[in-house]
Amino acid sequence: MPLAEDGYFDSPVFPGDALLFQHKKPSGAWTRTGHITLVARISRNGKTFNTIGGNEGNRVKFGVRTTKAKDLVGFIRLPEYEIQLIEKVEKGIIKASDVSKDSTR
Repeated sequence: MPLAEDGYFDSPVFPGDALLFQHKKPSGAWTRTGHITLVARISRNGKTFNTIGGNEGNRVKFGVRTTKAKDLVGFIRLPEYEIQLIEKVEKGIIKASDVSKDSTR
């Protein structure tokens, strides 16, 4: 998935999308481990979103993430939902903690 000039993924994110993360070593090299979480709600500009993910700080957590996360490698969307989502999605972030730094191990 290509990055836009501002560093954000150049693709809309919608509730129900699965976000894919891959961990990096302190050296910056990619590891063979990662994480997946689900988008619950999106901001009005589509660059920040609420997620629901398991094993975040050893628990299921509702939080806030951004498409600018350095370990974010892509999204998965079920094709049958795409048209419905684009037309009917309600936007606006729900206040929650930033989970981008929580351990998933």
